[in-house]
Amino acid sequence: MRCNRSVRHHYRSHLIRDNIAVRAFTADQNNFLSEITFGTFFNSNTRNIQEDLDDSLINVFKDAGPSILDDVKASITLPTSLLDAIQYAPSDAVPLTFVVYRTSNLFISSGSSQMDEEVETLIVSATIEGQKITNLNDPVVTRFHLLPIEGLTTDTTRQCVFWDFSLTGGFGDWSSEGCELVSGPGENGDPLVECHCDHLTNFAVLVDIQGDLGSLVLDVLSIIGCVISIVALLITLIAFLAIKKLRSKRPQQVLINLCFALLGLYLSFLIGINRANLDVGCVIFGALIHYFCLASISWMSVEATIMYLLFVKVFDAGIKYFMRKASLVAWGLPLVVVIVSAILKPNNYTGKYCFPHAGTLTFYIGVLLLVGLMLCYNLILFTLVVRQLAFRRKSMIADDKRSELVKRVQNAVAISVLLGLAWLFGFLAIGGAQFIFNLLFLIFNTLQGLFVFLFFCLRNKDIVTLWREKLFSGSSDSRGPQAVNKTGGPRNSSAATTPANTTPRGTTSSDKQTDSTAGGGESIQMIATQG
Repeated sequence: MRCNRSVRHHYRSHLIRDNIAVRAFTADQNNFLSEITFGTFFNSNTRNIQEDLDDSLINVFKDAGPSILDDVKASITLPTSLLDAIQYAPSDAVPLTFVVYRTSNLFISSGSSQMDEEVETLIVSATIEGQKITNLNDPVVTRFHLLPIEGLTTDTTRQCVFWDFSLTGGFGDWSSEGCELVSGPGENGDPLVECHCDHLTNFAVLVDIQGDLGSLVLDVLSIIGCVISIVALLITLIAFLAIKKLRSKRPQQVLINLCFALLGLYLSFLIGINRANLDVGCVIFGALIHYFCLASISWMSVEATIMYLLFVKVFDAGIKYFMRKASLVAWGLPLVVVIVSAILKPNNYTGKYCFPHAGTLTFYIGVLLLVGLMLCYNLILFTLVVRQLAFRRKSMIADDKRSELVKRVQNAVAISVLLGLAWLFGFLAIGGAQFIFNLLFLIFNTLQGLFVFLFFCLRNKDIVTLWREKLFSGSSDSRGPQAVNKTGGPRNSSAATTPANTTPRGTTSSDKQTDSTAGGGESIQMIATQG
């Protein structure tokens, strides 16, 4: 039945095991005048693709025809133009090595989730000793019989891939670069697929077992959330920078720096996360995203420190050159981490996405460890601040209890958003609930710029008053809005007559502490007005 010619060769190595088969030999160059096909095939009496590899079913053929290819489990066909890409004297024999793997246990991807993608075929490879074969004029053709995976259909997304050892810091990962799915599987249930690639390596078909819906939803939501946050952060920055009163004190300066860090993160993410086609560009964008990610968390830690000093310590003795030291740490430390990472392992920033890949030291130390430590620091200070807010009044009028509780909840929500506690969802994105936690992580973090705008811009009375004057009177004092009486002088009020740093006679230190943290929206405003 199989009338195809066999390749004339001399075996250098021959190994057949249950899960792996190797054929290594030297072939006369005349063999390359015809296409050479290596593969494992079905027995004519049975079509069990999951059975162990058998020596009698693994062969090398020249010009394999339909009688061979219709029975293929996994095969690779070398084009006749292959020798054009290598340098051999006409009299030299060509050292060829073919390998077929029954399972993907040796190809564990650390860059993509095993919950989302799975190898749906056997794996087949071809190499020529001492040669790296790329950019072929004629494609290397691989054919596969799909493995039975429950729930998959002909409409399921599939990719022709190869194992690229240069990815994830030398650990390797699946890549589709230079490969395309040419045909299959058929609508009639035919489980055969054909791939064309322009190089030689380990080939397989990767299937998205959850489909594109989850990824598409997350991609669309991330773009929408980033755009909303960019607009919100720009408005917040304009408002705080336009009013001298709102940018002169330490808490406001920290908030402004946080806004710049978040703005840089969202812009670099939108522009560069999918620039995997640009080698150097992907490294640059990956480093920028990495940097602004760490800078954002760092400024959240500075903000946590500020709130601790305001709400818990209250009698802030003052840290000399606090903003200079905070800027050096929050902007400088991430810069050192990213520069070292990019110089030592630039390939860790390239791949499917331009960001440090999971499974690399850059990811584990430069991202997870640093973010985790800063989140723990923020969580501790957050707990102390909320505890102080919860017990700030020992005596409370009964009618005010409900409104006081609401204000406390508002404070807690505002602080938790500001400190980036939503990042904890990212650490919980494992197992069966991965999509849910990824969705929560995405929503809370891409919209963080919006939350900052809502809590610290819309709830600020000075900014709201300024906007009203701009819209209805068309003029305002750049120093910030002031209430005036009919004669043009300042309206008589305690704010105008009592010095900001003077404690009224008879007021105890505990009273002063209580006043500084009282009120829901007002206590949030205090963060932007105290120094």
